[in-house]
Amino acid sequence: MRIKFTLLTMLVSFLIGNNIFSQELRNEINPLSSDIKGSNYQTDAIYDILRYHNVDSLITSAAGYGVVWTGNYYIISIFNLNALYKVSANWTLISGPITIAGSTLPASNGFRDMEFAKGYLWGVAAATTSNRIYKVDTATFTQQSVINLPAGISPRDLAYDPVRNGFWTSTSSFGGNLQCYDTNGVAIAGAVIPTVAGGFYGIAYDGTTAGGPYLWLAKDPVPAGPSITGLVRFNISGAPVRLDSAVITIPGTVGAPNLASGGLDFRTNLVPGKTTLIGYVQGTPDKVVVYEVGNSGPPPPVGNTLVLVHDTLAASTVQRKADRDTLNKYLPALVGNYTIKGFDSTTVLPDLTTYNTIILQETAFDAANLRFLGAGARAQIKTWLLTGTSGSKKSLISIGGDQAYNYNRTGSGARDLEFSETFGKYTYKVDNAPGSTSPSIIGVAIDAGNTRALTSTPPGASYYPDGCSIIAGGSSALYKYQNHTVADTLGSIGNVQPGYVVATIFSDPRYFVSDFRNVLSATIGWVVANGGLITGFSNPSVTNLIPDNFSLKQNYPNPFNPSTVISYSIPKSGLVTLKVYDVLGKEVASLINEVKTSGSYEYQFNGSNLSSGVYFYRLESGNFSDTKKMFLLK
Repeated sequence: MRIKFTLLTMLVSFLIGNNIFSQELRNEINPLSSDIKGSNYQTDAIYDILRYHNVDSLITSAAGYGVVWTGNYYIISIFNLNALYKVSANWTLISGPITIAGSTLPASNGFRDMEFAKGYLWGVAAATTSNRIYKVDTATFTQQSVINLPAGISPRDLAYDPVRNGFWTSTSSFGGNLQCYDTNGVAIAGAVIPTVAGGFYGIAYDGTTAGGPYLWLAKDPVPAGPSITGLVRFNISGAPVRLDSAVITIPGTVGAPNLASGGLDFRTNLVPGKTTLIGYVQGTPDKVVVYEVGNSGPPPPVGNTLVLVHDTLAASTVQRKADRDTLNKYLPALVGNYTIKGFDSTTVLPDLTTYNTIILQETAFDAANLRFLGAGARAQIKTWLLTGTSGSKKSLISIGGDQAYNYNRTGSGARDLEFSETFGKYTYKVDNAPGSTSPSIIGVAIDAGNTRALTSTPPGASYYPDGCSIIAGGSSALYKYQNHTVADTLGSIGNVQPGYVVATIFSDPRYFVSDFRNVLSATIGWVVANGGLITGFSNPSVTNLIPDNFSLKQNYPNPFNPSTVISYSIPKSGLVTLKVYDVLGKEVASLINEVKTSGSYEYQFNGSNLSSGVYFYRLESGNFSDTKKMFLLK
């Protein structure tokens, strides 16, 4: 009974500590609106819920769907009626229902998603008989005109792109592609995003957040859950690239099988000092939710770092997405104001003149048309490297298990001895250099003596870490493999020249069990120490990664099926235990029970042998202990 009582006590402490009781209490006192500040699993800011409003308390006669903030008030739309509602920032009804005068909307149709741009309200109806974008004057709520889209288009979502001077919308209700059309209704070449699992419900343009512009998408979560909704972000500065996604729990409402997503809006002038997403979720009750994106203010300067990743929209694979997500997880904390772009073997890179650093991240043995940079792109990078000077060096950081296999191996379609040997200082020696028994890399010139564990069974398999020999002349052995010497086979090689610095890591990001952050930070720090210019980098030593305090972070993703990552930090060496319990307090898994050195760690927990439900994981080390809740949804 002691452990059952302890776990129940931990559950109560968790609920109070995470403000769940106080959120619900506030909602009962003022059922119209609540302001909360809580952390989701992504970062301390992005996706935090700043406000959530009870729509059903204001609008009871019909089901709402869309929401937009005009700068002075919200507009709520009804999906099957020509009816709009004006609502104040403190969530009181100003007026409504308002009928759009002169509307040519089909019968039994209203706006599904809306945009407020150029001083007008714009909306789409998602009807096959309504392939139009409607323009409405909000002073009189009179329809002004329409933009006719191609026949057969059934637009469900809407966002205005001021760079392209066009509107993004879906080509069919719930699915199809996202396509940007100009103000004459003509599709803009290259501005297309293929269908996403969970559908297209609402979209929003973000031209403020660093590294953008971005297009945000509201969608149903996959897998479903009764109190969750989904968001996805795309970089649309060039050919669209899917960046990251989130599954977010919305307090005080329930849907079946999940909260259906509705309209989405991005604004900088709703919450003082914050940039926000405003989303509509359908449940019991319906909610308008305000998510934090970042801090508002003047647009940040253009970053001096270009990040190149394999195009995640083309025949996406588990491996490519896992590599992208691993890199995106740590890069924002290490590099400021970077621009990320997708590429394939035919891509022509943008003008590189303004960039000081390029980070090239490739996925080993990817699809043939995505496997490596084409000859033209490599020529652009080589020419760019040679423009560096001793006072303004260019730097290239290449990451990927097939760097040498692609660019140096005899028989490779991308063999480029200048790229690999002159600039990279490496020659291909062996595939899968560390083997599959406790593989790792060990720091030599950087991260000295530290072992960074690899897994031979990464997400999506395709485990091919190259082993390379070093070419003399400005080169350094950065990491070696655990079963090789420095003179034998290396896992990372650096090259310092008067006008440029190059560092190559011969492993995919997803190969690392928990230490990719350390390897990436140490590599960037080495580049900076040797004259490379990387905006925002202020962590040039791995020793600086030793945490100041014990911490146990929320698992990611959460809910999960069947795997999730548990992250924790310990400021000093000692015995660490990490265990999982069910809601009755029964131990169901012992994950860690060993002495750990100081540092930050990750553990990938697989719940495939457990039933769906709520579980608790508990970390103990010395006098420190902490417990968090996670959800397994199968």
